Amino acid sequence: MGTAPGYDNIHPKFLKHLGPLATTWLSTFVSRVIKEQRIARTWRQAKVIALQKPGKDPHVAAISLLSVCYKLLERIVLQRINPVVEDLLSVDQAGFRRGRCTSNQVTALTTFIENKFQKNLKTGTVFLDLTAAYDTIWHIGLLAKLSKVSPVLVCPHS
Repeated sequence: MGTAPGYDNIHPKFLKHLGPLATTWLSTFVSRVIKEQRIARTWRQAKVIALQKPGKDPHVAAISLLSVCYKLLERIVLQRINPVVEDLLSVDQAGFRRGRCTSNQVTALTTFIENKFQKNLKTGTVFLDLTAAYDTIWHIGLLAKLSKVSPVLVCPHS
């Protein structure tokens, strides 16, 4: 709730107040989307809205609104893969994980540097910007690697 509709103009309230028949249909449809690994074209389109933020260039600021149904699909997939993925990820991985945030990582790094400084040791760091990394990755290769790690994560193509 509290999310604006995407390109398909389906509001979150529509999904929240579905009757039993519509809920069953949507559940069947989402399961089919996952099984067939085919996402509706309108779910992949974003409604881009210009949004001027204080102190920012008004010609650059914009937000993208995705389909609420697509967000629902993402949440369902996350619930299915999260238990498997959690065991595979390093404890140091914080981004996009429940109960962990990047500010904890900054605190851990600061503490590490401070401890080494107290011991008169040098510390080096490397920062890697992965902005839009998923957008530029070879998706078929990623799915192949994920299926080798855990077949539960990736359904075979029908």
